[in-house]
Amino acid sequence: MKIKIRHKHWLPKLIRVNGITVYPYILLRDEPKNVKKHTYKHELQHCYQVEEIGWFSFYISYLLYYLAGLLRYESNYYAYQKIPYEVEAYDIEETSINNKDNEILKREGIKV
Repeated sequence: MKIKIRHKHWLPKLIRVNGITVYPYILLRDEPKNVKKHTYKHELQHCYQVEEIGWFSFYISYLLYYLAGLLRYESNYYAYQKIPYEVEAYDIEETSINNKDNEILKREGIKV
C-alpha cells in the first residue's frame, strides 16, 4: 500500500504530538518546512513495522503493550516510552534517510 503523508492535520494537534501513523497515512501537526527529519524517520518506521507484521497485529499489539505498560509503570509517559515499536522508532530517528525513505518523501513532494 502506498504511504501518504498529510501535514497540518488536526489529529496530532488534538492529542498533542508531532505526528501519528494511521497506516497508510502519516499525519503531521506542522507544515513540511517545520517538520524535522527525525519525525519523518520515526513515523516511516511505524509504517514499515505495520507492513512487516500487518495492520491488525501492529495496532492490537501496540495497544496491549501500552496497557501492560500502564499496569506496570502507572505512568502514561513510561507506558508509551516502553512500547517496543516506539523504542525501535526512537532508536532509528537519528539514522540517515535511506533510499526507501527518500522514495516515499520525494513522491510526497517533501525535501529533507
